[in-house]
Amino acid sequence: MPRRRLPAGAPDAPRLVRDRAVLFLEAQDGPVSSALLAREVLGLHQGSDPACAAILAPVLAGDPRIARAPDGRWILGEPAPQASPEGEPLRARAWAVWAIESEGRAGAVVRVEAGRIVAERAEPSVDDDDAAIAGAPLPAESWQRLCALGAGALATSWDPAGLVESAIARGSAVSYGGGSPDASPDADAPGPCGFVPLAALARAGLGPPRPRTLARLAASLGVRFVEDDAPVARARLAAECLAALLEREPLADRSEAGLQALLEARAQAPPALESPDGALRLALDALPAEPGVYRFFDKEGRLLYVGKARDLRQRVGSYFAARAVPDPRTAGWIGSVDRIEHERSGSELEALLREASQIAVRAPSQNRQRAVHERSGRTIGDLVLVQGAERPGAVRIALVKGGAIAARLVLGPRGGGRARLRALVEEIYFQGAPRSRSTASSRGAAREASRALLLSWLRRQPPGIPALDPTDDPGPDEACARIHRYAAALLRGETGVTFR
Repeated sequence: MPRRRLPAGAPDAPRLVRDRAVLFLEAQDGPVSSALLAREVLGLHQGSDPACAAILAPVLAGDPRIARAPDGRWILGEPAPQASPEGEPLRARAWAVWAIESEGRAGAVVRVEAGRIVAERAEPSVDDDDAAIAGAPLPAESWQRLCALGAGALATSWDPAGLVESAIARGSAVSYGGGSPDASPDADAPGPCGFVPLAALARAGLGPPRPRTLARLAASLGVRFVEDDAPVARARLAAECLAALLEREPLADRSEAGLQALLEARAQAPPALESPDGALRLALDALPAEPGVYRFFDKEGRLLYVGKARDLRQRVGSYFAARAVPDPRTAGWIGSVDRIEHERSGSELEALLREASQIAVRAPSQNRQRAVHERSGRTIGDLVLVQGAERPGAVRIALVKGGAIAARLVLGPRGGGRARLRALVEEIYFQGAPRSRSTASSRGAAREASRALLLSWLRRQPPGIPALDPTDDPGPDEACARIHRYAAALLRGETGVTFR
């Protein structure tokens, strides 16, 4: 079926296209062509780049979030810089760049002013023989000396924010009271000026995805990197990266308040969730906190994505949670979600099997399945798994033969399914011959999970899953009786069987 274009007269159609364009551009590493952008936001698979640009330009014009590079390609735009109360751009501010060793055994601060390194200090000092005992946390005096160097400056670091803020708190009682650790505290002296993670600056200055390590950040900025784990060396490298970032758009003329506004703007929830009475919001509120499968559809009814969850409410809600850094795996299409469907499965394994089957049959456009490989040294033979079902009081049975699921059925709360279970157990485990392909299809086992898929699920399970080997029993009657005992124990909340 050919793709249908977005109707030109649809309510809020231009805004929807602009929102899709912003989400897609945020997930890219650099500028994109008009043809690629038109394909992603409008579904146009034909047309030259100039023709696509002529279609996009009237729709995207006027949105400050979207801009065009000098070569005509599309990039993220930025709101006009906002002036801070002091009116100083970020690159004119003083910065204290921190690096701290784990457990506070060593630390360093490099001070940057007007984009240049002007001072640095490391603790313990290399020329202080009595500064510290090897491996011991730094004393309060060391933190005070480091904080003194950063007095009146914005703090930043590639290290975790909590680690740096804790260090500042330990030393600030003296350092922010005067210019030296020996000065007496002064209530009117400037205090800490706040902490801005270097990773957030990198995200604002470079766009997604942000580099995962300081070395990669340096490489992306063209900063020379020298392998050295000493805190002072890491602080110098972070300071050089900071100076390079502050010279780049969109940070070059942005103030501290403008940076905060930029970071907050990128943490807003998708526009589709703005109305509390909207269909998408109502669908999210209706999700149960149970295992199941979920499906995302766009405005034209096309299936975008199929997933499984142990907790549908938590998992699906996480896609639409406000975040400062968009997930690059979903940022290009999550804004197109217009409708959500879900079905409860009663167990995580059943959700996994239904997800795999629906992806194979329906081929959602945004699913990117990774291959699952068996690990050497672990195999499954014959196994019966007993799990909860979506109906109250019912249990779901999975019959595994030779490492693959041969059949699945539900035992109802009033005894339904017992005769079928008896017939399947005898046929699969006690007739001495594997089920034929046609028989498997007629029994509803055409959607078998592969051995690797089943193994990957079993490896994630803690001890205590209800499972048994039916071939340990002399016949199908004894095996079924044991399965029923396991099912009754599961419904009572009892477990304790370990997969072997």
